[in-house]
Amino acid sequence: MNLDHMTGALPQSFEFYHLGKVEIAPWQPSDSNALNDEILQRPLHSIAFTIIDEDLSRGVLLVLFDSALDLSTYSELGNTLASQIATRLSQTSGFDAWISPPKVLNPVQLKRLLQLRNHEHSEDRTYVQNNGETRTTIQTVLMMLPPAVSSTDFLPDDSNSPDIEKELGRA
Repeated sequence: MNLDHMTGALPQSFEFYHLGKVEIAPWQPSDSNALNDEILQRPLHSIAFTIIDEDLSRGVLLVLFDSALDLSTYSELGNTLASQIATRLSQTSGFDAWISPPKVLNPVQLKRLLQLRNHEHSEDRTYVQNNGETRTTIQTVLMMLPPAVSSTDFLPDDSNSPDIEKELGRA
């Protein structure tokens, strides 16, 4: 699995339960460095999913959304997107891929992850959720982890970092 496979597996749009349609925005970021700066300066929730294939290639889907939005709802949106990527990887490329549980990143973890980003091996996409009169922007970053980097380099293991269930007080 490589970045081209993962990017090709991104859905153009999908229904998000009763909360409206989510689709790729007609505008897309043109400068990843500027996007990194913007991400680090805005109050955002950041959720990471690791996408792993049978050869243990590891990609990361980073889902970013305004911190005023409901963490649980938009984590589920990220989960839906990550699941669709894994399913499409299987259907279109024959990869047996699976996703990690969502991980809520704190600002230090987000910065560490963005520092690992090789702009030749990452892809940004902006999605818009349309729910009646309300339009919500969700930023995503897809990237491949270098072989020498473990996801624990930016995502601490479960014993040290809250996953989404712990973050939401359900654990």
